[in-house]
Amino acid sequence: MASHHPPTLRVLAAIPKVFLALLLIFVMMDLLAGVVLRYVVVQITDYFDLDPISFFWVEEVGEFGLAWLAAVGAAVAIIERVHFGLRIVTHRFAPRTQQIIDRVNHLLIAGFGALAAVYGIKLCMTNSVLTSPGLGLNLAWLYASSVAGGTLIAVYGLIVAAGYAPAAADESTLSQGRGGG
Repeated sequence: MASHHPPTLRVLAAIPKVFLALLLIFVMMDLLAGVVLRYVVVQITDYFDLDPISFFWVEEVGEFGLAWLAAVGAAVAIIERVHFGLRIVTHRFAPRTQQIIDRVNHLLIAGFGALAAVYGIKLCMTNSVLTSPGLGLNLAWLYASSVAGGTLIAVYGLIVAAGYAPAAADESTLSQGRGGG
């Protein structure tokens, strides 16, 4: 993000990125614990004929983490302009036409994000009476990832569509007037 933004805005913009970094570390530690429990502790308990240690929770923690990583990560990729894009024909258009297509595309992305958030709210309400089998966590926490991610996708999509986000790396040639081929 450019340095001319107020500090409060920079802090707010950093929150999803910090959340993703911490969540990624947490999920990696969970997976490491799963490997150690499965391939080391099980061997030890079997060897000494001890009661087995249950590690069913590892998969659930990983699934919850993956849902949140995917939803929030997709939103961050949009505002950072690093999400997947396939430019087959548009690179041959004039730079202004490419910019219009990009903005319309991000309006569609914002609409998808809003739809995901609304549907996620319905899923949260519908599944709020259910709990995960291993940890007993309310499944609304799982589906809340689509609410958070969808909301961020909608907001970030609108920010990019309005032209308030930095240009994508491959758009630098557009500003130099080399958009055609």
